Amino acid sequence: MKLILPEECTKETPLLVCVSGGGDSVCLLLALHEQGYKCLAAHCNFHLRGKESDKDEEFVTLLADRLHVPLVKKDFDTEAYAEEKHLSIEMAARELRYGWFEEERVRLGCQYIAVAHNLNDSVETFFLNLTRGTGIKGLTGIRPKNSRVIRPLLNITRDEIEDYLIIHKQNFRTDSTNSDTKYRRNRIRHNILPEFVAMNPSFLETMRDTMENLAVIQASLDDPSSPEKRLYELYKQLSQLGFTHDRIRQVWKAEQTEASGKVFENGQVKVVVDRGKTLIYKKRETKELCFTVTNVDNQGASLKSGADFAFFDEDKLVLPLNIRRWKAGDWFVPYGMKGRKKISDYLTERKLDVVQKESQQLLVDASGNVVWVIGQRTDNRFSVDNKTVRVVKVEVSEKC
Repeated sequence: MKLILPEECTKETPLLVCVSGGGDSVCLLLALHEQGYKCLAAHCNFHLRGKESDKDEEFVTLLADRLHVPLVKKDFDTEAYAEEKHLSIEMAARELRYGWFEEERVRLGCQYIAVAHNLNDSVETFFLNLTRGTGIKGLTGIRPKNSRVIRPLLNITRDEIEDYLIIHKQNFRTDSTNSDTKYRRNRIRHNILPEFVAMNPSFLETMRDTMENLAVIQASLDDPSSPEKRLYELYKQLSQLGFTHDRIRQVWKAEQTEASGKVFENGQVKVVVDRGKTLIYKKRETKELCFTVTNVDNQGASLKSGADFAFFDEDKLVLPLNIRRWKAGDWFVPYGMKGRKKISDYLTERKLDVVQKESQQLLVDASGNVVWVIGQRTDNRFSVDNKTVRVVKVEVSEKC
């Protein structure tokens, strides 16, 4: 199971894992424990469901004991707290648990508080906020990290969680109130989302991408200098070229890590991230270059080569000439120098990106010697000098 964890989250520093006894939190504890993270479990008994709440506590205690995971527990008089603070039961329970979780995180020296919200929860939150009326921020769902609270299961669906528990033969507790549709979240869960999934089996994943896109827009508005601003620009540019949500994020991450020579292809478009720059190429059939050779009257005139033509001492060449792609091991003596240099090293020094390197062609003579790295530099061995008698001009073109 692929968990979402901050990069700085290590297996040496303990995580405070909140375990209610329900399938989501049991899966979270089991997955973190299985992957080698040091876990401390925390359980709240809100005493809202009588014996059912006590059974939850008993279940979590036995689970932690079986996994050899330390467990801290807390009892709350939730109804009294809600009355005192003039809060709903739901908000009272939220305040109580998160306040205590943070106290325990600090006391126990834990890096983060891990809670078990999943992709379904995030999509439900989207629709809850939509019914209340909201802005962009309210449509971004639940965030993977909020200060010291992390949600490693946020990209995992409830069905995937249940499959994981079945595979591991792990039972869990079911909160009877989860099926009560008098609560708005439950109505969304049981009545609304199934209709969307029936229309699009990938609806939850599609919603995840949509909420992430909205989060990027919100971050760009909040801080125009943020990395998300660049991600938003990539979305606008690459989505029109057929790049998917995940692929665009891969390009962005390659930029953020300053990757060199990373190539992303899609249909007729190739995106190259190289040396801090992102370049977009339209893929096309690479045309082989043609060339013409003409004699030039050498009367001491300055003969300076250009991008598509070059001058050589005809008597130094072994004819006929030929054009081919460069390959590993090719070398030449750059004009003005005495020592040889590998073509690969030369192209790297010239800071050519991956696509430009792939398409680089050479002019070679009948002995296989590189005469010209076309468009870049000629070979010093075939240059015109004061002893040259016959000069030839080689011109290259795509028009054959």
